[in-house]
Amino acid sequence: MDFEYNIEAIGRKAASLGLNKAAIARRAGVTPTTVANVLRRKHSSPGTVKKIAEAVGLQLGDLVVSSDAAGNASRRGPD
Repeated sequence: MDFEYNIEAIGRKAASLGLNKAAIARRAGVTPTTVANVLRRKHSSPGTVKKIAEAVGLQLGDLVVSSDAAGNASRRGPD
């Protein structure tokens, strides 16, 4: 089964908490550039995505998007 991350959920959650990229970075222990790269869907490791997700109160599993055989995405977790 193929999957990817619903990165938009991180941005929505951060916005709802009033967190900017610098604040997320401080919480996650990464640089603001790293946060920006993740939010722009540039290549990042699952570990980095996990740190950033947890910094806004999400779990990595909340972000998993799986594709069915028809190519339609079904989402789990907060949207």
